[in-house]
Amino acid sequence: MVFRDISPVVRRRFPDDHAFKTAGFLTEQELSAMESVTSPHAKYWLPIHWAFHLIKEAKASGLIRTERAVELVQARLLEFRTSLAKQRAAHGVPVPLAYTQVVFIAVRSYLALTMIGQQYVIGDRHKEILTPIDIYIPLLSILQLLFYLGWVKVAEGLLNPYGDDDDDFECNWFIDRNLQVGFSIVDGAIGKEPPLEKDVFWNEIIPLPLYANGVLNAPIHVQNDSIPKPIRLVEKIIRSSLTSEKINSTVAEHNLESQGNCFD
Repeated sequence: MVFRDISPVVRRRFPDDHAFKTAGFLTEQELSAMESVTSPHAKYWLPIHWAFHLIKEAKASGLIRTERAVELVQARLLEFRTSLAKQRAAHGVPVPLAYTQVVFIAVRSYLALTMIGQQYVIGDRHKEILTPIDIYIPLLSILQLLFYLGWVKVAEGLLNPYGDDDDDFECNWFIDRNLQVGFSIVDGAIGKEPPLEKDVFWNEIIPLPLYANGVLNAPIHVQNDSIPKPIRLVEKIIRSSLTSEKINSTVAEHNLESQGNCFD
């Protein structure tokens, strides 16, 4: 429902709520329940409300035993709702229209004037030059044309990343992929877990993973700490400890001498 309001591609696929029912995302009863709720705003919250009601029924019927489990499931739903709200809010605050118009007109006007204004014109004063000037291709103007138009095209592509351009997000693919993977998780993967057994690294303390022949001799850049080991600090600590030991021994000897003088 959120993708339908922020992506024109999804809007063409699902023009109304009845298209959800035709595609199998809604049942007849769910569509009737959605239409029975009157709200001046979008009903993104309604399926999440149904999910919270199902959690409540699962807790009452004993399918969910602890309150902690209920809290964790509800927290996941709240995270999902927050993600939807962020997507909707990001789409609801677009780049100001005046800015896009100014950039569009300014760049193209500058390029049109540059094509005319930076041409090399041969006048009477160039007849006195012994060596002729052979400037036929305005290289700098061509580079400006490529750079400025390229930057404008990139900015125009970033205005709505959920559009129907080639570089935009494939929202329809996201919907299809999530639906298929979700059904595979809850239906296709249940009961097909492998048995727990010892692996090949069971008796090895520091295992050496296997590499293919193509990457066997490839260099491996070990990730080391950016700060070296504090060798000097260790030396200072050792020296200070040795110094403190000398001081303690000197004090002890002085105390013994003073005690001996007292006995004398």
